[in-house]
Amino acid sequence: MKNVSKKLLNAIKQVGGKVNKTGYNSFSKYHYITESDVNEAILPALLAQGLLLTTSVESHVETPSGPDSKNRFAIVRLVHQIIDTDSGEILTLHSVGTAADTLDKSVYKALTGSCKYFMLKLFCISGDDSDPENDGPTKPSSNAPAAKPQAFVAKAPATPAPAPKQAQQQPQAQAAKPTPSMSFKAPAAASGASDSKPKLNMTTKPKSTNKPDFGVPKVDAASLPEPSDDSVDIDPEF
Repeated sequence: MKNVSKKLLNAIKQVGGKVNKTGYNSFSKYHYITESDVNEAILPALLAQGLLLTTSVESHVETPSGPDSKNRFAIVRLVHQIIDTDSGEILTLHSVGTAADTLDKSVYKALTGSCKYFMLKLFCISGDDSDPENDGPTKPSSNAPAAKPQAFVAKAPATPAPAPKQAQQQPQAQAAKPTPSMSFKAPAAASGASDSKPKLNMTTKPKSTNKPDFGVPKVDAASLPEPSDDSVDIDPEF
């Protein structure tokens, strides 16, 4: 078994543990590895090492299940042989598959699932979506290379934009001071008068009626004594 084991190891190295996922489940919205994806990745590696893989059904059981026994549940047991065409050595392995279907495809589904998962495990192919215990979002692999820290580059502060120039305010024109208006108004012509001259009418601001108070007390003339011959007359209007 030395030759077939060594060639199988070289084939596993050639595959590299990864295959393309072309299958897509539109109901659950996830990608998965199909049997064709596995065959396209494994067969070239086996042929390059001179190895031949054969599969045969050892036994199968199909029983009705579900309400009204409409479902068909199948269990199959397979025998796989890896043959070294140079030395004639044969490596024999076994696998089991199960499936259910409402028609006559339960056995074929069990065969396909058994062969696919046998080759995935034999060649150490990892597929997060192919794990039957995976019922949640896929987590990143712990073997994934860590992201390289980026060098910190200090940036100069941005130069503030210049403030917009305020529009120059023009001084408002001062309101013109009112000037006294002058007009000539001709008097109404009297009967029989022809030499009437126009009178000048000047409209000015009225003068203030408040007289200045110089602090001189007013004297009531009635309270003064009767004047004598040698007294001075006092004007009561003073």
